[in-house]
Amino acid sequence: MKTLILSYLILLNNIAFAQTVPSQKAYQPPVSVLENGGFEAGKAAWLQSGGSFSIVTSGSNLLWDKASATFDASASSQYIQSKLYTVPVGLYGGNCAASIDYLGGDTNLKLVVLDGSSNVLATRTFESAATEKRSFGVSFPCPSSGSFRVRVESLANAAIVALDKAKLGEFDTFQVGTPKLIGTLRSESITNCNWQITVGNVALANFPADTDCNDPTVTGDVTAPGTKVPGLVVQGPGDFLITMQGKLRHNSAADGTYTLRLSNGTQHSNVAEGVLVDTSGFSAATTGGTYTFSITLPAGSHTLQLQGSTPNATLTLANDTGADQTGLNFVVYKYPSQQDIGFRADTIAWLVDASIVGAAPSLGTSAQTSYVGITDSGLAISQNSGSVGVQIPCSSTNPSTGLTCAVGDESVGVVFNTPTAGAVEACVAFTYYSNSGNSAPQTTFQIVETANTAQSILQEGKDRTQAGVTSQEGIFNFKTCGIFQFTSAGQKTLRLMYEMPAKTNAPLVFADADANQGQRDIHWTVRPLNQQVPAPLLVNSVVSPYAGITKVIATEFGDASNGSACTTSPCTKRNNSGNGFGTITRSGAGTYVVNFTETFAAVPVCTCNAYSTGAAAHMCVITEVTTTQINELRGYDHANNLTDSEIQVMCVGPKQ
Repeated sequence: MKTLILSYLILLNNIAFAQTVPSQKAYQPPVSVLENGGFEAGKAAWLQSGGSFSIVTSGSNLLWDKASATFDASASSQYIQSKLYTVPVGLYGGNCAASIDYLGGDTNLKLVVLDGSSNVLATRTFESAATEKRSFGVSFPCPSSGSFRVRVESLANAAIVALDKAKLGEFDTFQVGTPKLIGTLRSESITNCNWQITVGNVALANFPADTDCNDPTVTGDVTAPGTKVPGLVVQGPGDFLITMQGKLRHNSAADGTYTLRLSNGTQHSNVAEGVLVDTSGFSAATTGGTYTFSITLPAGSHTLQLQGSTPNATLTLANDTGADQTGLNFVVYKYPSQQDIGFRADTIAWLVDASIVGAAPSLGTSAQTSYVGITDSGLAISQNSGSVGVQIPCSSTNPSTGLTCAVGDESVGVVFNTPTAGAVEACVAFTYYSNSGNSAPQTTFQIVETANTAQSILQEGKDRTQAGVTSQEGIFNFKTCGIFQFTSAGQKTLRLMYEMPAKTNAPLVFADADANQGQRDIHWTVRPLNQQVPAPLLVNSVVSPYAGITKVIATEFGDASNGSACTTSPCTKRNNSGNGFGTITRSGAGTYVVNFTETFAAVPVCTCNAYSTGAAAHMCVITEVTTTQINELRGYDHANNLTDSEIQVMCVGPKQ
């Protein structure tokens, strides 16, 4: 078997080096700020709050090199954490990550990244107990100042976990990739909308439905529950990161603790905990906040309902009208699976594809000598298939809230999240109408970037499109684009703006979805321009000149007893890599037929190695191969006599 493994490694090595490009040769490992991330220096640079924290130098919990750490939490809120590190200037506004290798543990542990003020930058619950070493991590936008640290923290009494290779710093490949925004859910404030947990409820329980509440507005791949409960529906499988923004209230004249989580009844997220302080007018003891939950879900549809508990008060998730009408907002991110992970974050492909309909915004008749936005209270945006999540920007200083605006008018534009910094091309297609009687009808359009809560231009797309007629009606189809350089990942806001002289009649931008006029709308697309390689190098992939997918299968076969030659049919397979080989039959002494479980797209290249437990050397020959089988594989002894043997075989070819 050692010979087979060596041959396999040599093959992969030759293929990889034959195809290495200059950018790959120049690859540098990601920056990690952690000192003693592998615990080789014992507990140096690490702090402990509770539980058992030990260093091991031998045994099954030694994961790498000369030392690893073990952490055995006996209760909730116990942790080990790194010391604080100043964020390097080179990471400001970039893509950061924290990761760690682990063995054991369970879902009562979580990986947390904190800033210097103990604000949570990222968190993710560990998977079920690992029986072999796993790499595990989270990604997040790098802070632009201050400090940060990484922590392993308990949610309850947890199984002992072995830890090694902790990293904090620049984003690179690990078990989870950059999370993708998959959708949002927003419940607008309305009179008497209050979800309530009763007094003295110390066990986590669902917030009951309230029929006074509004039906939520959703975007992307998120749907609303069937009843008016605080929660959402997502599609598994996957690892989800969900943020909730809402207001909590209690009716106690004393400080009251609370606990929140999301649950489908079987799988549960991490918990969010806090204290509602006494205001001596306890009906107004309301605290708005943002809560972060992570949860791993199997395949299928999952209704995640908010659960809460409080020992000494009625806990209310308040969504009624009044001051600070924040509404209830969920934002859902999904981490890609192991099969989806790319080599670097700058190879991640994404697309914005969205349409705005609902009205025909008027541009007015006043002269506009500087670029100004286009707004209308009747507009709404929709996300087209294949697009990342989108929102519509809002007028004045109002933040975007979803497909429509909770406050203010909708603006002709698009709001989205970019996974990385870099250049993008944004385009918008629309129909412009100029009324008759306009003596100076020229109007110039341009895409610009603004802050989400402002109209001031941060950068211009520089593609300026102009049209108009003299004293006549005119309908023009526009498509204008622009190139934007984003210096950081995260939320971006683009708007369509215009300049024009004074007019007799107000021009219009048609987005009325008129069935008699071709369902005209305003169509936005945004795509990245600066991926560093033609395609990401995927984990576990093999690089070769072949344009398709290369399949590599390997096995060892003999008798039922390990180390014995195959003397009867069918032969016994061992170490059947990828389950690529089917039945192996013996037609005579040293003569075998080897079947594949899947057909290759073309005849593969197959090699073999024969050996015996005795002193005599064996050899093997493959005489004929098709796309479905090795027609004849022969084993010989040192005298070239056909002899039953134990044989290793490997085939490489194009996957069907």
